[in-house]
Amino acid sequence: MQPTRSSPQTSQGPQPYNLFSLPLEWGRMMEAFISGAGSLTPFGSPMGLLSPVRIDVLEDESAFELVAEMPGVQAQDIDVELEGQELRISAQKNGEAQHQSDRFHLKERSFGHFSRSVMLPFPADVEQVCADFSNGILTVRVPKPEALQRTQHIRVRDR
Repeated sequence: MQPTRSSPQTSQGPQPYNLFSLPLEWGRMMEAFISGAGSLTPFGSPMGLLSPVRIDVLEDESAFELVAEMPGVQAQDIDVELEGQELRISAQKNGEAQHQSDRFHLKERSFGHFSRSVMLPFPADVEQVCADFSNGILTVRVPKPEALQRTQHIRVRDR
């Protein structure tokens, strides 16, 4: 008899379509294709090489928040830009001097310039966007326009 694992299933009702999942995955795949996925080695997983910047995009009633892992980057080397509905983060990660005499068995760390873009579902006011960087984590908060901050109820007429 084989033991089986089961996770409790909870019904949360119908979930709204996630506007970000497909574009983010597509963007991640395209960035990996354009920049190259690196060499495959017997010591590491190629999945860790697909995107130079790992991000989460969260939403609450008043804003969208992008959280990006940027270990080894200094705050002064990060640029955050907003052009139309495109939020773009880019950074320069400076590396150490190369070890000419050492033989690498695995080399996954990357250095140089990298960027990541996210399309917002609304035009944002650049004066209201704020970006904070602490302990290798960049947090960019983009407030929603006031009309999007509250749920609008529409009366249904019986005819």
